[in-house]
Amino acid sequence: MKSLGLWFVFKINGNSYAIDCAYVDYIGFIEKKDLTHIADANESVKGIFKFNGKIVTLLNLREVLGFSTVSEEREIFMDLLENIKNDCRTVGETLKSAIEKREKFTLSINSFKQKFDEWYDDTESKQSSIIFQLLKIDELYVKFEDFSEKYNKIYEKNDEDYSQKLSEILEDVNNICMTEVENVFEETKNIFNNMIRENYICINEKTVSIAFAIDEIIGIEKLEIISDSKETDYICGVAKDKKDSIIMIIDVLQVLKFAEGTTKNEALKISERCDLNAIGMEMKRISEMEMTKAAESIEEKVSENPETAGIQAES
Repeated sequence: MKSLGLWFVFKINGNSYAIDCAYVDYIGFIEKKDLTHIADANESVKGIFKFNGKIVTLLNLREVLGFSTVSEEREIFMDLLENIKNDCRTVGETLKSAIEKREKFTLSINSFKQKFDEWYDDTESKQSSIIFQLLKIDELYVKFEDFSEKYNKIYEKNDEDYSQKLSEILEDVNNICMTEVENVFEETKNIFNNMIRENYICINEKTVSIAFAIDEIIGIEKLEIISDSKETDYICGVAKDKKDSIIMIIDVLQVLKFAEGTTKNEALKISERCDLNAIGMEMKRISEMEMTKAAESIEEKVSENPETAGIQAES
């Protein structure tokens, strides 16, 4: 395939990659509900979906390149988020207990906040909506620090407004512990879940449509190739953009070969096999009459060209 001199640049796991635009047919995204899982497919195959009347196989490029999957990262994120939520509640409940018992508050909030800050710096979820939510969590720690300092000052001073001031702080702490903490963390989980959708690049190689799942779309750029030596099984070169950022070139044919686990020519048959799976799934959804018509149509196509018939699922 002749190169167009342009490269589609994208990110996976924070790293930049590129595919020759000559291979790129379409760029889009797919939600989980629109993706059909294939039980007996290679682990690198996330599933199939319909696009422009064709069945497209979605490959998990993260797994091919040796990174954790989106689902695995989601589980990690949710577990860490729950741990941070429990830390927040621990701080709030300990402060609340100290106020109610009229004891000095001695828990180090800074140690909890430092733990959160380290996690915040390491998190791969750099989307603006998630960052905004994480900043809200950081604000909760700032509020707890502020209330704890105010309480300890009142506790040590023990002036005539002592009880009134403690009641006001206790009310504020209760609002954070019982309302804000729950709301902020629930919002964060919901936003993160709603963001779980697959960006993909639809690749045309001869008569086959394959899609690669990616994390983030950067754009179409002219790149300077600085090495065309094979770096790994699936990286066939290294380039840099106008900002001198390093970008790795994906070996498209090698990734297709991996997905099928056989030779290149056999790899290009992957969509035909997936089409057959899709037909079985679609036939479950249509009426008996429509099922009969679909089956007759399939038999006719197979009888015309049994070896290479590209069988499409009826809409």
